[in-house]
Amino acid sequence: MARNFPTQDEIAAKNICCKFLNYDANSLVISDSPDLQDSKNNVGVEVRNVMNKIDGKNNAFVQANYNSQKKIKEKNDALENMHIKGENIDLGFIHIFVDARVNNVKLFYQNHIDEFVIAYEDKLNKLNSGNYQTYRENNLFLFCDNFNECEINQAISTLANNKKCKKYSSLSNQFNYIYAYAFEYIYVIDSDFNVKQKINHTI
Repeated sequence: MARNFPTQDEIAAKNICCKFLNYDANSLVISDSPDLQDSKNNVGVEVRNVMNKIDGKNNAFVQANYNSQKKIKEKNDALENMHIKGENIDLGFIHIFVDARVNNVKLFYQNHIDEFVIAYEDKLNKLNSGNYQTYRENNLFLFCDNFNECEINQAISTLANNKKCKKYSSLSNQFNYIYAYAFEYIYVIDSDFNVKQKINHTI
């Protein structure tokens, strides 16, 4: 059943799925557990925003300075300017954000990998909770706007290692695909944590 008050993330995920991932706009509806459901094609998609406090400040700054009439690419460019493409440090990257209140620039060391893994495991447990409508195909959509490719690859590698260690083997239901919506690309990741497709969403 369609939900009366969908979130912005759910609306955005539905539009992205239909535009870039070949979902049927006429049959995909916003619901709950999972957030997107297509009974006709027997597929469900759960949606999660992978965002920590630093990312939240980045996005708040962008939203305050780039209104909804601006193109998506302009917002992405603004976020990218705040994301230092520097040297990899352990499992994190140095990030930068502009504090609009004092108009200064601060550097942050931030670990995105744990945030990604926590989001995946939280939704995987929900999929197996018994309070979730399962379909022939069960997918997970993760908004990772502030992630770059190295961070996505490291997050995937962590999940793959967890699977090799049988961390998820006790759970009968698994996600067929993860859609990681990052800076410039949507990464389509299969159940073995291989990137099957990389789609440029800024074109």
